[in-house]
Amino acid sequence: MITKSIRALLTVGLMAMLSLASPLALAAEFPTKPLRLLIPFAPGGAVTFLAEQIMKEMEAQLGQPIVRDYRGGAGGTIAMELAAAAPNDGYTLFLLSTSQAISAGVYETLKVNVARDFAPVSLLAFTPYVLVINPDSVPVQNVQQLAVWAKANPGKLFLGTSGAGNSDAIVGAEFARTLGIQITQVPYRGAGPAIPDLLSGRVNISFFSPLPTKQHVESGKLRMLGVTTKDRSPAMPNIATIAEQGLPGFDFPGWYGIAVPSGTPPAVIATLQRATAAALERQSVKGFLLTNGLSAGGGPSAEFGSFLVSEITRWSRLAKSMGIKPE
Repeated sequence: MITKSIRALLTVGLMAMLSLASPLALAAEFPTKPLRLLIPFAPGGAVTFLAEQIMKEMEAQLGQPIVRDYRGGAGGTIAMELAAAAPNDGYTLFLLSTSQAISAGVYETLKVNVARDFAPVSLLAFTPYVLVINPDSVPVQNVQQLAVWAKANPGKLFLGTSGAGNSDAIVGAEFARTLGIQITQVPYRGAGPAIPDLLSGRVNISFFSPLPTKQHVESGKLRMLGVTTKDRSPAMPNIATIAEQGLPGFDFPGWYGIAVPSGTPPAVIATLQRATAAALERQSVKGFLLTNGLSAGGGPSAEFGSFLVSEITRWSRLAKSMGIKPE
């Protein structure tokens, strides 16, 4: 006869086995329902184009749809807090960017710690920021001419940004500081809402990814003056770097990646990482990235994690040194 004590031990042991097995079972079946990608910007910016291309291929790999959920505002912290609070089962993805690495240095009361509250999945892509102007409002052809014009017309440069404290805002502030010119920043809830005002002349300068501005540059409504990376973009070889136009060392690449809430089972993360890697290998994605001046990310999740920590350190230090304030 099984004594009560033995029965109790067996019960505890069975419960322990089930608790260990359930994450494995979850990983083996994952995914069995649609996923959600929380995007910390309004639609219409670079992330819209990038997410559509890569998520479409990831859906094919995972066999489930991925709902794009745009939650712009507050430097991306609204979406970030929602994502961090989501169940850690792999069904909620978060699109990280350079701007989230900055948040630690800008939002002193931020409830979420990016390095602590998220598990990295994969780096998606690197992008230069491009210095774009409205040529009807600012009639210049290069950075040197812009500096001369700005000094002759103080108070007339208005920089449209994807949000106060975001990466493009910091790049713009550093650009103004280095050139010794005055630029008034006008924050939006992403690049998408800023583009119409850039076209109309309400704002007349920006530092966005090439993606949301490319068609308007090609039509002549906007003009590219330079890229923020140390090397010229293979997709735009005729566009000089800002560094070679009199600002040596001016090197500010941006990036995008995917993360999930901390505590997500490693096997689930591995499934998502494999799907991302496969998507980045698709010719449609490779062609899209190359055509639009981006370069593919990829690599192991742990590698992205190390990169993320280094980026948080770099950008938050820069934000603090410049006194960047959140919106």
